[in-house]
Amino acid sequence: MTGQTVTAILGNNQEAIRPKSRLKSQIPPITQTQLDKIIPSFRKEDVKSINFRSANRLFTEPHARAYHDRQTVVLTRIAHIYKDGVPFDKIPNIAELLQNVYLLVMNPSASKLLSPLSKLIDILRYFPFRNGAEDVTLASMGCKQKDILSSNATTLIDVISNFLTINTNNEEFIHSVCQTLYHLCGGIDSSSTTQDTIKIHFKEFSLKQDLLFKPSSESNEIEVSDFLLTAASKSLTLNILLKHISSTDKVASLGTLKCLKKLTQSKELAQLALEANGVQLLLQTMKKCNKDDFIVFLCIQTIWNLLDVTEVGKLTVDYLSTTEPLMLLKTDFVDVTVNGIRQVDKQKRNEILMLIHRITELVPESINILRSIGFFDVAFKLLTETEFGLTENINNQLRMTNKEDDFELKRMLITLMQKFCSDATSRTILVNDGILYFCCIYLCADPENPAYTNWTEIQLTSIQILVLGLLISIIPKTSKDFRSINGPLYLVKFLESSLETQKSLDRKRVDLVRLYVNLIKTTLLCLLTYAETGPTSKKILGELETFPHLLKILDDDSQTPTIWSNTLVLCSSLCHSYKLNRQVFGLAGGVPLAIKYLQFTSADPKEQETVVLAAVECIWGAICGCLQYEDLFLHHDGIFKMLDLLEKESVQIKRHALGCVLDLLENPKAVNHVLQWKMKLDVHKGIENLLIAIWNEEEDRIGVRQGPNGSIPLEIKNPLHGEKVPVVNIIQNGYLLEGSVIPELQENLRVKIYSIFCKLGFEQFSATLSMDEKIKLTLISKYLDFKIGEIWAEITEELKYDRIRPISPDIDCLQSVNAVIQTKVQKVIERQSDIASKNDEVNCIKFLWLGITKIRNNIL
Repeated sequence: MTGQTVTAILGNNQEAIRPKSRLKSQIPPITQTQLDKIIPSFRKEDVKSINFRSANRLFTEPHARAYHDRQTVVLTRIAHIYKDGVPFDKIPNIAELLQNVYLLVMNPSASKLLSPLSKLIDILRYFPFRNGAEDVTLASMGCKQKDILSSNATTLIDVISNFLTINTNNEEFIHSVCQTLYHLCGGIDSSSTTQDTIKIHFKEFSLKQDLLFKPSSESNEIEVSDFLLTAASKSLTLNILLKHISSTDKVASLGTLKCLKKLTQSKELAQLALEANGVQLLLQTMKKCNKDDFIVFLCIQTIWNLLDVTEVGKLTVDYLSTTEPLMLLKTDFVDVTVNGIRQVDKQKRNEILMLIHRITELVPESINILRSIGFFDVAFKLLTETEFGLTENINNQLRMTNKEDDFELKRMLITLMQKFCSDATSRTILVNDGILYFCCIYLCADPENPAYTNWTEIQLTSIQILVLGLLISIIPKTSKDFRSINGPLYLVKFLESSLETQKSLDRKRVDLVRLYVNLIKTTLLCLLTYAETGPTSKKILGELETFPHLLKILDDDSQTPTIWSNTLVLCSSLCHSYKLNRQVFGLAGGVPLAIKYLQFTSADPKEQETVVLAAVECIWGAICGCLQYEDLFLHHDGIFKMLDLLEKESVQIKRHALGCVLDLLENPKAVNHVLQWKMKLDVHKGIENLLIAIWNEEEDRIGVRQGPNGSIPLEIKNPLHGEKVPVVNIIQNGYLLEGSVIPELQENLRVKIYSIFCKLGFEQFSATLSMDEKIKLTLISKYLDFKIGEIWAEITEELKYDRIRPISPDIDCLQSVNAVIQTKVQKVIERQSDIASKNDEVNCIKFLWLGITKIRNNIL
């Protein structure tokens, strides 16, 4: 084959790479390539089509396969011709050519072709491809073009991935193959978000809507990445990558892992990777290459991808939570923790710990395995040795500094201990080893303890928040142990010091100000958790003078609504079931402060609801039941402000407020105040009108059928049933379910309205009610009877399920109960009908009297 043969294959394009003559000048000459990068070309490049048929013959025919010099020239010139991008209609031709080249370079004697081949593979790396001399983007393509391009991309990915099977030491070639494969699978280089523009071609005789530079946007890159990842999911490249992730060649191993990390973002490919024992292969690679940081990082990140896919993640974590994988992770963690001195070692340590934490989240049973293989002890010692003053036993590498990596390690260890505490055995071990003492160290500032002084102010505050979260998870099961080390005292003192520090903060340090808000909020939650452990805890917190600090918060207008709501709930908890604390709360001035928050308003409805609910809860727990402070509450018009909530607030607040009002009505003075109250929307209406209006709203919400004027329809047997509330079938699929009658009492407002009317009376409001309200009140007065009927109906269903046939007297009793309920329903219907009839008579008399009055006035 001669030079004419090469020209026949490539067309008349030799001029494009022919060196230019140098100008005889003192100024250094500029090459054409440099000029093309600086000044865009305003002509369409005259590129004749390549004769791919002849090119393929050069690589396939027996007599031409040994012409490596000419094959090198062909590959080099093809790469040069398409240096600005490959026309997407030429991708099948390129793929066919590369497949033939692959079969040729399998022979070691053709290794000379690897260098020009790598240049050709490099030009396939970037997307979009080109249509002639123009860039083609996905947005400009039709569905048919996209399907063709996707199919071609899949073919090209399969062909290029085959090059990974070639046994070669040419790192440039391996790197080119891996990088191109990574990009064709949808990978995006983090180092550059835009594609460099080498040369821009404009349409002939038209410059409209063309720009000199067209950087691809981030959204376009993501679209292209997803498109190529979908195309890659249809290829066979995954199996080849899995075979080469543990390659002895570092470049090949890194490249294949990088591609595998990208491919496992696809749900389909993640499933295939799992079926091909991908997790086991990744762990084996970590074990084999544990000294290579980047390989370990890529293995961990690929495992994370497998965990993030819902179906695949469950199977992945099931394997990872077994002894062998956890032992491998523990060994790597200990090795890099003890022997690692570089920052990258610390990052690898943190990655492994984060993966272990994720496994314990998804499979809590893995905590037992971690404890059995010794990881539990390693993590606890690493967390606490500095705090416990055992620094002489720690290597310099293990001493934590305030560097970001060590800070992240500290945070993750505390979070992991919190997860361990969900297991009873692990919690017992932690308490015996001194985890509570460790937490209290961070609640009591000790300038001599390096664990406290080692961190920056922001880091220390973040750690304290995590420590408080750890205490919240431990205290419910270990309140006695916490009490034995004076934990409640540390908590109260810590709240006091945090409030003082918060006031002295520079408001310009927004990050620290926000952290302290979170710190105080978490401290209050921790106190609340301890208070809920029993009366003894409430007594101790009361004796430690907790209330002055809490009321100081409620009196501070600079605090956040979240802190106010937590404080109000804590006050309620401390006083509930412990009357002595109610006296302390009242003497400290808590009653007027609690009333103040009944009128709290906010632009955020959820925030307003949270604070108002907390205020109602505080009044319910800290004031109700103590006559002295109930009178003070009434004196400050607290009952009026509570009833005002019923006019405008949400169903949840109404439910809570009605329960609180019901308890307050045990005080006779409260009854008089309630009867004197008038609605703000209509001052002529009182509590009776409001309660009936809420009843009607509740019936509309649950879908109770209504007759004329709100009466009971004649065909209704259960006047309380709502059609929007699903009927609970007691017998379902052979199982006995909990009925809906009793749980409904907790959620529905009607039982509270009925109970309040029982306190106020049903008969005294006839003069202030309209006809519709009177009709509804007759139903309300029989609410308990109808509810008892529902309960007996459920009892009958349960007897059927248990195959218990009542004896004859019991059957008569059940039938009598049903008959009595139906009789009461009919009586209520008759009563409602009488009310409507009397109202019609009164209206008729009024109309006649009005007519007589008009006639008399006309006569006179």
